[in-house]
Amino acid sequence: DASIISDRIKIISIATKDKFVYAGTDSHLYISTDHGATFQEKSTLNSIFLSLTIKDNILFAGLNGNGKGVQYSTNYGKSCIPIFTNHTVFTIVINGDHIYAGTGGAGVYQMKINGSEQIKLNLGNGSVPIFTLALNGNYIYAGTEKQGLYVSTNLGANWTQSTFYPNVSIKNILIKNNFVFIGQIDVGNKGVCVLDTNGNSIGADYIGCGANIWSLWESNNYIYAGVSANIGGIDTSQVYKILLRNVPYCK
Repeated sequence: DASIISDRIKIISIATKDKFVYAGTDSHLYISTDHGATFQEKSTLNSIFLSLTIKDNILFAGLNGNGKGVQYSTNYGKSCIPIFTNHTVFTIVINGDHIYAGTGGAGVYQMKINGSEQIKLNLGNGSVPIFTLALNGNYIYAGTEKQGLYVSTNLGANWTQSTFYPNVSIKNILIKNNFVFIGQIDVGNKGVCVLDTNGNSIGADYIGCGANIWSLWESNNYIYAGVSANIGGIDTSQVYKILLRNVPYCK
């Protein structure tokens, strides 16, 4: 079954907890309180909801537009409070009482949940657009625009650029079984690739080669990849389903 918010609205981000489903669009935030059966419009910030994350029933949003930055809501999206307004934020991850925000041209910022103690982390040249962040213990992974993958082993204090295709754009990162799956969107290098926890190649070939990878998800020992590609001159969207034990080295 499918629930339709509107056939003219672009859904950019989704977050779920229990019966609540939040859907961020290019101007509004919608919420479902019945597992997605129905949706109601909540926030009207006229901002693009690029990322949604939930921590202890508090909703955090990474935004672009009139209300760029990071905002949070404690009343199920009815109102939002800004805590970081300096830059567009593509992606948010939360570790304990700290937020890590990947920006559209200023690298990664670290701050407390309430927005205090904002620190710009030393990643690359400081102006790298960050498409996606992923956490795994003390490791943080940052997928960038045309600068590949950066890895921190100490929660963002120091970063190292992976030597594996350092000039590609990475839209999604998934951690599973101590392997790092990266979804690439680039002219020359497309598909899902598997790296070790330090961002090094393990010899695994591309999965879904020739397709841009826009989303990655894992469930029941399968990796799902949402892709787009041009096949025979026709733009097409597909979902790849990959059995983990069929991926090299991921037994």
